Amino acid sequence: MQKIEDEINDNFISEYEIAAQNVIEYIIQSRQTDLKNKQQQMLLDLLTSGFAVFRVKPSPNGNNVVIEVCNPMNIFPDRNPESPYITDAYRIVHRKWMTKQQILN
Repeated sequence: MQKIEDEINDNFISEYEIAAQNVIEYIIQSRQTDLKNKQQQMLLDLLTSGFAVFRVKPSPNGNNVVIEVCNPMNIFPDRNPESPYITDAYRIVHRKWMTKQQILN
């Protein structure tokens, strides 16, 4: 009975929700992620082109996440005709300009 009462007192918040909220708070407060400038850049892309695209991947050392804001002029989605959302696209091509040294690496 005590276990059930403790679960009810937690306002029906699961452990997954608490963990997700902690991750979100960490990303918002992280100086390495620089979320505020990325949000401004995405808002500018959204207002000028109609959509904003970003990519989240782990950092090279694996301790953090890297949010990469993609230029909408370099995104080519193969849209699904049954859905208006880009997340339902069959595939997306992201053109990325690289130097010769970056290609060789």
